[in-house]
Amino acid sequence: MDLQATRDHSELLNAIDELRSKGVSQYVDLPQIIVGGDQSAGKSSVLEAISRVPFPVKETLCTRVATELVLRRSSVTRIDISIVPSADRMESEKNRLRDWTASDLKVTDLPEILDQAMKEMGVKEASNSFGKDVLRVEILGPDQPHLTLVDLPGLFHAGTKEQSEHEAGIVKDLVLSYMKNPRSIILAVVSASNDVNNQIILTHARQIDPEGLRTMGVITKPDCLPAGSASEDKYIQLAGNKDVSFRLGWHVLKNRDYEHRHLSPTERDHAEQEFFIKGVWNSLPKTKLGAAALKRRLSDILKNQILTHLPSLVADVQSGITESNETLAKLGDPRTTIREERSYLLRLSEQFTTIMRNSLDGRYDHPYFGNASSATSHGRRLRAIVQNLLTGFSDQIRLNGCYKPPGNESAYVHHVRQMMQFTRGRELPGTFNPQIIGDLFLEQSKPWQGIATRYVNDIFEATKKCVLGALKYLTKGETFIKIIRQIIRPAIRDIEKQLQGSMETVLEPYTRGHPITYNHYLTENIQSNRQKRHMKGLVKKLREYFQKETINNEITLEASTTINLDKMASRLTESTEADMQQFAAMEAIDTTDAYYKVRSPPNVRLLPPLISTKVSMKTFIDQFSVLSVENTLQKITEIFSVTVVGELEDHIIRQIAAENDETIQERSQAIEKKDALIKTLETLNRLDSGQSTLTKKRSRDENIESKDDHLNSKNGVADKFSGSKEDAHKSKRPATIVSSSDCELVGERRVATTTPQQSSGAASSTPSFNFNGVSSGSVFGGVPAFAPSFAQPPFKAKPSQNQRG
Repeated sequence: MDLQATRDHSELLNAIDELRSKGVSQYVDLPQIIVGGDQSAGKSSVLEAISRVPFPVKETLCTRVATELVLRRSSVTRIDISIVPSADRMESEKNRLRDWTASDLKVTDLPEILDQAMKEMGVKEASNSFGKDVLRVEILGPDQPHLTLVDLPGLFHAGTKEQSEHEAGIVKDLVLSYMKNPRSIILAVVSASNDVNNQIILTHARQIDPEGLRTMGVITKPDCLPAGSASEDKYIQLAGNKDVSFRLGWHVLKNRDYEHRHLSPTERDHAEQEFFIKGVWNSLPKTKLGAAALKRRLSDILKNQILTHLPSLVADVQSGITESNETLAKLGDPRTTIREERSYLLRLSEQFTTIMRNSLDGRYDHPYFGNASSATSHGRRLRAIVQNLLTGFSDQIRLNGCYKPPGNESAYVHHVRQMMQFTRGRELPGTFNPQIIGDLFLEQSKPWQGIATRYVNDIFEATKKCVLGALKYLTKGETFIKIIRQIIRPAIRDIEKQLQGSMETVLEPYTRGHPITYNHYLTENIQSNRQKRHMKGLVKKLREYFQKETINNEITLEASTTINLDKMASRLTESTEADMQQFAAMEAIDTTDAYYKVRSPPNVRLLPPLISTKVSMKTFIDQFSVLSVENTLQKITEIFSVTVVGELEDHIIRQIAAENDETIQERSQAIEKKDALIKTLETLNRLDSGQSTLTKKRSRDENIESKDDHLNSKNGVADKFSGSKEDAHKSKRPATIVSSSDCELVGERRVATTTPQQSSGAASSTPSFNFNGVSSGSVFGGVPAFAPSFAQPPFKAKPSQNQRG
């Protein structure tokens, strides 16, 4: 790797490490390689082999906290140690831990300094505690790779005298929290001295990363396996990715055993090479054996992981900044005086009234209402909700609003005759007392009250939800609760009472008194009802006269049939109702039905033609919608208005708007988060220029020669523009975005090349994304297919305080 590529690689990792050291990982998930394994699996030996620095191997020391191992190639050899405090510590503790540093250390200083760091974090040897802080160990040297690893405490099953079952749970939760980060590469270390099925790290890795897309396995202590044994063969299969398959594969390291613990790093590497030359391990590719190959693999994997996730990382940071702004907007400016507190409530009430007015008027252009396709926004659009509910109310009244006793028409006529017996006045036989119309109507409209009550409750609940949602959008915490308690709740109760009261007022004319209408359609519909009844009787007489069954009220006569018109007319006109009570009952039913339902006049053309409208029912629906619902809902814009706030006494203002310690701390944390993420975004934006150079270099060095016969016959090699639409058409295969090893930088635009193998099904499964207009695909273990374009000055890593000098 040339000097420029080395610098690009270093700057990329330094930028992410700088973010991690500033605690940005508590806000967004950063790309990283985490090292996990069971206790005594050889994690410390793996780190020692990679860094060439011997770490203390006491299980009660470094492994009680996550340790970030930062390795950088440099002409200067030095070791610096610092602490990244946990997010849940007090600010004073955070400052104390940030100030603790140990710089320019020697290898022999490590045990003592690490012990001091543990004490600073409150994690002592033989104590029953694990820390949430991160110990940062930065090692620079000419032989170091560009690599950052996060070493996690070792997993263990049951408690011992030194480590309890409770501690086992704490360690498990800590390790899983790192593993669940979707941008973490999981380096699962397993010991060949133990059955692979008993090692907890693999169980967790397969649960969290079931497809093995971001997991790499490392086998340690292979020299513990008896040569030619079944267990050795099992681990050979494992190393070949044939048993537990990971996309990033497996790697094998030989640890220094106790007898060779004093070997120098060079001697250790030589002994490892000698071991892998012999026996069955020699059958594995050399790229999967030894510390030197592992450093190269991990360095490339981490770099590619960062590049792959850079677009989504930028999106997460931007989302975090937006979230912080929303939190600060809800909390408002700091307020310590009555004037500031009243001013805060006045602004809040003005915003609330605007949102409620827009919600009631059906104007949804405010950000609060979101997109109509989002289910979250549906409960915020009060006008739409009320319109839908009133439509449902109208349908329910039309379909289920008319009550009639069970039974057929004869049974209903009999029911009316019984009612008429107890409403008789001085009317002549065959007529009816007009009061029976009121009694029948009250009986028919009996369901109205139940339907109206149900919809009033639904409308009120929707209104209350909309009011609370708008207030929650504008504020939060104690202020939200106090406004609800002091202002909103009493006003909402008044609105509920007004809705109920106005509904009862609208219902009153239909639940008592005598029906009154001046609608001229009443007489027309009475005659229409009589006509229908008479027509029904005529049809019955005609059937009897012709003595034939009818199909759809049609009778087919023979050609020789003779009809006596006098007899037929006599038969049709002889129909009279001798039973005066029956006649009066039927007349009363016709009149009641005409009052309840009045058809549109014949000369009024509606869609569909001749739609049945219902005078009393339609009047009731309109009155319920306008007088009851609409008039009451208009008052929701007044429940928390500027006028209401202006009339509040000072002690009420102080109760509602005064800030408590929790609010002050939340604002401080939101500001801290926002500032950190803004700086993070600036850091990410500065990565562009250097990575363009790196991607171009790797594209040139790793460009894969095409095997496409058609292109070979023309150019001898695959055209570097074969990913374009034109050449994809020529070769009858789709343009494919592939890794940056197949990407060339041409002027100011990036063009992806493809090979026949890459245009097959395997390439189509590669995840792709678009970043700043550049589409990209990625393959684990390969270089991502883009160089992010921010059009910002090249990033130059600032040396940390510990690196200066």
